[in-house]
Amino acid sequence: MQLIETHVGAVSDGKLLVEFVGEGGELVSVRMIADDDSLDDSHAVRRAKEMLVQLTAFGNEFDEATQSLRGDLFEEPTLQSDATDVTPGSSEH
Repeated sequence: MQLIETHVGAVSDGKLLVEFVGEGGELVSVRMIADDDSLDDSHAVRRAKEMLVQLTAFGNEFDEATQSLRGDLFEEPTLQSDATDVTPGSSEH
């Protein structure tokens, strides 16, 4: 994702929203609790990036836990071939 814009805005209930917009129309949103008033836009963006780094570093735990919920919907398809397995150097008769 090639980042082209970043938006910071307030959400109800004391939450803050940071949106990262990519050039292809991709959008990644991070909502966080604004636990104090000192969280300005630059700090909010930095904190959102830190959260995304943690998510990617530890994302495998979540992926493995939810895989059973998703079933095989996102599994890679296996290729099946009707070709006969031939060892190199041998010929079929």
